[in-house]
Amino acid sequence: MDEDVLDALLVEQIREAYRTHLLVDPKTRKVAVVESVLLPVQIKRAVARVLLGNLRVPQISFYPSSVAGLMTCGAMAGLVVDCGHRSTTVVPVYDCRPLNAYVVSTPMGGDMMLRNMCELVKQFATFQPFDHALGEQPVDDQMLDNTTCARLLHGSCSVSPHPVPASELAKSPGGLGVGVAGPRIVEWFVSNCAAADPTVRLTIDSPKHGRGALQIPAWILERVAEPLLAGDPVEDHMGLVDAVVQCIERAPVDTRRQLVGRILVVGGVADVPNFATRLLADLTTRLRQHPKWNALASCVAAAGAPAGQS
Repeated sequence: MDEDVLDALLVEQIREAYRTHLLVDPKTRKVAVVESVLLPVQIKRAVARVLLGNLRVPQISFYPSSVAGLMTCGAMAGLVVDCGHRSTTVVPVYDCRPLNAYVVSTPMGGDMMLRNMCELVKQFATFQPFDHALGEQPVDDQMLDNTTCARLLHGSCSVSPHPVPASELAKSPGGLGVGVAGPRIVEWFVSNCAAADPTVRLTIDSPKHGRGALQIPAWILERVAEPLLAGDPVEDHMGLVDAVVQCIERAPVDTRRQLVGRILVVGGVADVPNFATRLLADLTTRLRQHPKWNALASCVAAAGAPAGQS
């Protein structure tokens, strides 16, 4: 993108933030910019040009988001798992410095969870119009608009504490991926569903069939994050557990114990109930599969013991 176009877009957005939300004169306040470790240098320079040149702020400082997140927890070292919409980044921080050479990123995030949920709903859910003369209808894309998907993802979804056993995955010919669940896996999901009601009902409006109830098997809403945690073999994308393990392997040996002693899960996906708890439990199980990681596994287990997010 051309620098002039980028600057014009940033000026408009930042001025709107000052005018609508901050309600202060930019010339009277210093600015601290919390940046992602993967933020392109061109964007960083453009932000500096706009703040110093156009808005005339007296001073700007850039802080890594991973360090800022850990400092709010009172920690100087740890792993920050940033689960964004399009990707997830695992950043090791030691002595309040991000170790950028050991950062691991995977293109799995909230968007993947949304796609997985929509595909499973279309496969296994039904729509019952309030006009019972029409009978049950299959779920189509028109029923799953942005509002409906947001209500399901942020209001009904959670993460099951029980991972799929490796033996079940090996026996399932259909496997498990984004929008993919073999018959044997589905049977295991149904039998291990923790919901009191096996069906979740959501009232929506269908363009074709009018107002009715979307009837969703409860196991779907407990399993939307499975490919995010375990990875997607169909698209060959690494899951979060593998990404954290790879980051630990890359980090210097003398820093690993301090890093796994504080694992902070941030981002929109972290708000899904039980997500951080399940991530730490799966990570502990993975580390204990290798004798050399037993000590680190105990540190991870201790970090996740008081609460789901440490």
